[in-house]
Order: sequence, then structure tokens, then C-alpha cells
Amino acid sequence: MEGDCLSCMKYLMFVFNFFIFLGGACLLAIGIWVMVDPTGFREIVAANPLLLTGAYILLAMGGLLFLLGFLGCCGAVRENKCLLLFFFLFILIIFLAELSAAILAFIFRENLTREFFTKELTKHYQGNNDTDVFSATWNSVMITVS
Repeated sequence: MEGDCLSCMKYLMFVFNFFIFLGGACLLAIGIWVMVDPTGFREIVAANPLLLTGAYILLAMGGLLFLLGFLGCCGAVRENKCLLLFFFLFILIIFLAELSAAILAFIFRENLTREFFTKELTKHYQGNNDTDVFSATWNSVMITVS
């Protein structure tokens, strides 16, 4: 009975870590897309230091979750203590990063409102002006999303 329970826990840990692995891969892909988008989305992000920091955090957290999921999957399947120790350390790092992100979100809460982003968008957006990088990028994003 005890061996069956441990085997079940091993496979559950593998499944959950596989989802963490996939989530990290998605975050990493989105972060890379934002940083190298050929339509100029990078210029929009680079114009606001808060958004640029957010893009780098997205890249870092995506990479960390990707690595975390990989270590968790391998550690669970092989029952390797070293991999599981690194898994625990990465969980601790993620917890500390989330705590610091919550503190920063509280400190900069006036910059994280819908009104702030709307005001910034209306200040820089010039309609169908394809010569302006900001406007051309937002036009491209709106066409792509709709």
C-alpha cells in the first residue's frame, strides 16, 4: 500500500511539473516575442521603463519556470535527491520573486491602473500615421488581435 501511494505521488508530481514546464515555455515565448517583435512592439515597451522591466521579468520568470518544470519532472521520475533539492531552491526563489513583485505592485499601484495606460496610449497614439513607430505598432497589434 505504501509503495502504491509513493508511486502515485511520483506521477502526480511529474504531471504538475510538466504543466509548470509548459507554462514556463509559454511565458518565455511571449517574453521573447515582445523583445524581438518585427512590427516594433519593442519600441512601445522601451518607451516606458516600467513596461521594459516587466518584459525582462517575464523573460526571467519564464526561463525560471521552464527550468523548474524540467528539474521537477526529471527529479520526480528518477527520484534524484539533487534534482529535487534544486527544485526546492527554485520554488523558494519564485516565492521570493512573487513577494517582491507584490511589494513593487503596491508601491507603483498608481501606474498600474487602466486610466494610466489609457492616458499613455492616447498621448502617444496618432491614428493611421504609419511613419510613427508607436502608432504603426499599435495598428499592427489591433489588426492581429481582431
